[in-house]
Amino acid sequence: MKVFIWMNYPSHHQSFFFQTLVEKGVDLKIGYYEKITEERKKMGWNEFLFNDYEMQVDFHKLDDCLDSYKNYIHILPGYGSSFTRKLCIKLSHRKIKWAHWSEKSTPGLRWYRSYFVKKWYAYMVNNYALGALSQGKLAELDFIRWGVKKDIQHLSYSIKPLDNNFYNEKIISFKKNRKAFLYLGRLIHLKGVDLLLKAFSRIKNDDWCLIIIGDGSDKKKLVNLSIHLGLDKNILFHPSVSSNDVDEILSATDVFVLPSREDGWGVVLNEAASLGKPMIASDAVGAAWHLIEDGKNGYKFKSDNFKDLQSKMEIYTNEEASLLDHGAYSLKLFEKYNSDAMANNLINTLGRWISK
Repeated sequence: MKVFIWMNYPSHHQSFFFQTLVEKGVDLKIGYYEKITEERKKMGWNEFLFNDYEMQVDFHKLDDCLDSYKNYIHILPGYGSSFTRKLCIKLSHRKIKWAHWSEKSTPGLRWYRSYFVKKWYAYMVNNYALGALSQGKLAELDFIRWGVKKDIQHLSYSIKPLDNNFYNEKIISFKKNRKAFLYLGRLIHLKGVDLLLKAFSRIKNDDWCLIIIGDGSDKKKLVNLSIHLGLDKNILFHPSVSSNDVDEILSATDVFVLPSREDGWGVVLNEAASLGKPMIASDAVGAAWHLIEDGKNGYKFKSDNFKDLQSKMEIYTNEEASLLDHGAYSLKLFEKYNSDAMANNLINTLGRWISK
């Protein structure tokens, strides 16, 4: 099977999935139409050396690229840039097989600003694409809102399992004999870290602390909020870390929390699950609907509701749930959504669409 996957820029989160496809005999090509952003570099994303199946594609050479790979099934990430919209048109006019694959779009006013673009793209999918691949349940529901009527199948992010041979010494030193909740990501309003601070401040248990890893436009505001809430002795703010060091951070903590007001997928839940961590996430996080089963390996809370988040955190601080049992179940769910399973899912789905 010949597959050409289009992406904006290289991602260490996706690289293992691509390698798995190649190992399964897929004739794979990856085309990048942008460079890694400065924001991602500040988050610890590394520069990449391309594999022989990866390439940077300039728009001015797009026609030549499509001529060379016209016999491949092209997988597009959506309508979000002029490049992908023109790519969609060119593939459709040339009758080259293609499919859509993305997370859900951002809700609120931004969703409505691109309403007509969504409707146009749904028309293109319905009339020219093989089908649509959604990053989970929330993305599928969003596609339906766009007007997509073609077959929608789930294809979630999958990662290489992290290693837990090492522990971050700074976190271990700060924790002492306590257990720790962890947030790891950007410090911006959308990620809801203020909700996490408010929820934790209402938990009266000195056996627990809170670790915040990351940088962003709201960092100073969040530090000031933590001081105002009286958390200065029970909270550690730590700068962003390299993607290579995420395992040391997660391994040194006990429960991972992703309090996002909105998150298309949230691949950090995959990372936490791969290390057998109990998890709490808002119901606006795409991955939470697949990698968290309430009461078995964690809990979902109502987005933007810090009191509900507090109640879920207290299940662990009050020892009403076993960290060990929940962690073991996270590992089981991780295996269900690992790269081998997702690669088989993609191959089988494309094969079924082509046969029709």
